[in-house]
Amino acid sequence: MQQGYSLIEVIFNAQDQPLDYRFLEVNSIFEAQTGLVDAVGKTMRQLRPAHEQHWFELYGQVAKTGQSVHVEQHAAYLAGGVWYEVFAFPFGEVQNHQVAILFNDITERKQRQIGRELLISITQDLGQLTDETQIIRSVGARLAAHLGITGYHYVDIDEDRDQATVRHCWHALDVPPILGTYPLHAFVSPAALANWRAGKPIIFRDIEREVPDGTAEAAVLKAGAAAQQISACITIGLSQEGKWKACFAVADSRPRQWTAGEIELVEEVAGQLLPRIERARAEAALLTSQKRFESIANLVPDLLWDSNPDGSTNWYNQRWLEYTGQRFEEAIGWGWTDAIHPDDQAASARRYSQAVEAGTLLRQEHRIRHHDGTYRWFVVKAAPLKDETGQVVKMYGAAIDIHGLKRLEATLREADRRKDEFIAMLGHELRNPLASISNMLLLLQLTQGADSSLPYPKAVDQMSREVGHLNRMVDDLLEVGRIRYGLIQLHKKPFDLVPLVRQTVELTRYAYAEQQRHLFFASPVTSLMVLGDETRLVQVVMNLLTNGLKYTHKGGRVWVSLQRVSDSSLAPQALLSVKDDGIGIAPEQQQAIFDIFVQGETPLDRPQGGLGLGLAVVKQLVNLREGQVAVQSGGEGQGSEFLIHLPLTAQAAVEPEVDLFMVPAAGLQGRVLVVDDNVTIAHSTVRLLKLMGYEARARYSGSSALEEAQQWAPDVVLLDLGMPQMDGFELNRRLKEQSWGQTMAVIALTGYGQQAHQLQVKQAGFSGYLLKPLQLAQLSELLNEVMGR
Repeated sequence: MQQGYSLIEVIFNAQDQPLDYRFLEVNSIFEAQTGLVDAVGKTMRQLRPAHEQHWFELYGQVAKTGQSVHVEQHAAYLAGGVWYEVFAFPFGEVQNHQVAILFNDITERKQRQIGRELLISITQDLGQLTDETQIIRSVGARLAAHLGITGYHYVDIDEDRDQATVRHCWHALDVPPILGTYPLHAFVSPAALANWRAGKPIIFRDIEREVPDGTAEAAVLKAGAAAQQISACITIGLSQEGKWKACFAVADSRPRQWTAGEIELVEEVAGQLLPRIERARAEAALLTSQKRFESIANLVPDLLWDSNPDGSTNWYNQRWLEYTGQRFEEAIGWGWTDAIHPDDQAASARRYSQAVEAGTLLRQEHRIRHHDGTYRWFVVKAAPLKDETGQVVKMYGAAIDIHGLKRLEATLREADRRKDEFIAMLGHELRNPLASISNMLLLLQLTQGADSSLPYPKAVDQMSREVGHLNRMVDDLLEVGRIRYGLIQLHKKPFDLVPLVRQTVELTRYAYAEQQRHLFFASPVTSLMVLGDETRLVQVVMNLLTNGLKYTHKGGRVWVSLQRVSDSSLAPQALLSVKDDGIGIAPEQQQAIFDIFVQGETPLDRPQGGLGLGLAVVKQLVNLREGQVAVQSGGEGQGSEFLIHLPLTAQAAVEPEVDLFMVPAAGLQGRVLVVDDNVTIAHSTVRLLKLMGYEARARYSGSSALEEAQQWAPDVVLLDLGMPQMDGFELNRRLKEQSWGQTMAVIALTGYGQQAHQLQVKQAGFSGYLLKPLQLAQLSELLNEVMGR
């Protein structure tokens, strides 16, 4: 066996704690790796009374639990201090408390590992230190503690002048100081010079014995070593660009057998010293010109600074201090980060580090806090200063105020974003009333007005309202300028606000129930007569209810209330409140939402649409009637409440018309499931399909449509893409995932007509594509095609 082996019996006390263990068997490697002689029959306490307690606990654990262990542990009192890799496992019956042990001496590997960890730690320290003396003292102290040496030296070499200058030295013993400059050839042999120039270490384990007598250099070396009480040393030559620049040495007052790991550690540490020392000296040299630079830099209007590679700063011009209000003591180091906007700090630090690492110019933008607490945008430019090795030792930077330009850019980007969103919504919103009108006309054409569920008067009335809605939207588009400048015109007539709001609330209840939101309405007993544009007020209320549906979560609540209010200074008014417990509105956005084209963030599956003009119209309407509109919100996640005050009038109200409900008939040619969150369009489409001879049903959400498709097994699904919660693309994907849905034809129905949208539909695997409003010939042709007729 190449491993040490022993079989032990663990001895426990009355409290079942491990006290000792007795050796029952050992192999021949055991004695060489432990230094224990004649161990069989004896206990470890007898052989090594000071043996560490963790060994007894380790083997006791194996004996009691019956579980093997594999560990690396140090034994300070075996073989002069050894690291072992130990495999311990239970042997025989558990009650015998016997443990078999296989182990290896891994001292050399552990020493190398510890040395490597020390090197990493030293490297990290060097990255933080910039002062030459601190660098040498930090490195020397860490090596002294690890190696147990009694001294170290750092020596500058100038071969052209034949000089060796001892810049730094430390000795644990009381010896004469040796700082100063000496003739290089006086104590260094030609062979040693050659090794040092080549970067090879000069190693003495016992100077008195290893240095041969007979030369002047040997005599000087021995005399100097004796005076400094040096018996063993490792000296490393340090070169830069092929030129010998310095030496670093560690020394011990006793003869010593340096291990390979110790020599490697000293070499690697020494290799890091020269560039760090040269960098520290270069930084020190910069200080001589710093004052001159500062006097000039304080004259410019920009914020100037210089910083270290790690980002800590050393200097600012007066302009920085005046702008931020920081004192110099607060700003230097990492104090500048307090003045940078929190949202910009991480990205700015990352880009700075990247520029330093690459040694390239830095250009970035971030916000800097003014002394009054506000933030302004600055463009930051910084150039690196490099030492002779190409390493960045400083970054010199300037921050130029671009806040005015950024505000202008933000305004232009926001206007462009709103324009794009508006154009995308425009086609969708205009097609909904067109689809309803088109369906009504097709139904009248097919039934010749003979269908009792859809007489001509009712169809004309419904189409007239849709045309009115369409005309109003077109008017809004044409009157964007008038909305902006408060020139919108109202078609005024007296009406009772209470039934108008009640009917509008009732129209939206189904959508709320479908989206699992709760809608509450509280109205006064008496009438609230107002003089105004009834259609506009319906649009206002519907817009606010739609907002509540959009911006509340599942299970959310919206409260609508009407009341009469008055005080001694104001005439009686109607107060309409629409309050929700939804996502809320940030304080800085509460005024912007009344601007044109402004909407909250809504995806394709928006429950209700809109052109972003609704609240702008609301504001103009209320202002024209000398009323008030306001929004209240505690912020994000705190819900919101819209409050509208309208002056009351004594004139009589106009009775509202009551809509009738269409009753569909059965079909015969195949099953078609219509899925659309617009109830009116869904119902009219179902009615149209039934008159065409199809059996048709309607569902108004993705989840309910998925259930209906599984239970009813339609031949075709006519699917609106822009639905809330689960849009048409997601529903199509889920249908195709089911075994029963893979043969089901799915036709996309949408108000979005852009080419990119059509391509997206095709790529999603739909069986066909129909644009709102429906064309009867196209619908019939596509249904026949997908049904194979």
